[in-house]
Amino acid sequence: MKNILFVSALLLGICSCKKQDTYCGVKDPLMDINSIKERVERDPSGLWIFKRTYNGKEGFYYKVCVNMDCKIYSQYYTSCEGELLYQSENRSNGSFPADFKSGSTYLERLYPE
Repeated sequence: MKNILFVSALLLGICSCKKQDTYCGVKDPLMDINSIKERVERDPSGLWIFKRTYNGKEGFYYKVCVNMDCKIYSQYYTSCEGELLYQSENRSNGSFPADFKSGSTYLERLYPE
């Protein structure tokens, strides 16, 4: 009986340690999603890319500095497939929904690492 409990506890521990290894269906979005890889290769200066969910859907939030001190910047949000969903220029709300900040979650900065 003790052996059964030990094995059960061991299996439960192993199963509960697993975490999600993919985002947008890939292990390394920076290298595995062409639209992101191409954007970084084209002009990496003043660029930040974040994993961000909005209304429970995975996507990417980009911030692109327009000037050296980054007081003026553009921002946009894309789907996992690279479809542009929202954008704004010069720190305005642009096409972002009013609840974007409250309805979304930053997960981690993807670029620069």
